[in-house]
Amino acid sequence: MKLEQEAMEHIVKKRAQFKEQLREYITYVEEYIDNSLHPCHETDQAKIHLQACTLWAEESAECHGTKN
Repeated sequence: MKLEQEAMEHIVKKRAQFKEQLREYITYVEEYIDNSLHPCHETDQAKIHLQACTLWAEESAECHGTKN
């Protein structure tokens, strides 16, 4: 029983680490977009899709785990 619990804790930590790092990288990308592109509809759409990408990646990690 203890081994299963340790394995589950490891999985939970890896998912949390993935989400934390993903959001950090996405923040950098959003800042790069804001600093590099003029405000317009296309820029807004790019940021919306980036947010969607983040949510889908997090959902994938929850459903299927991460590779590492």
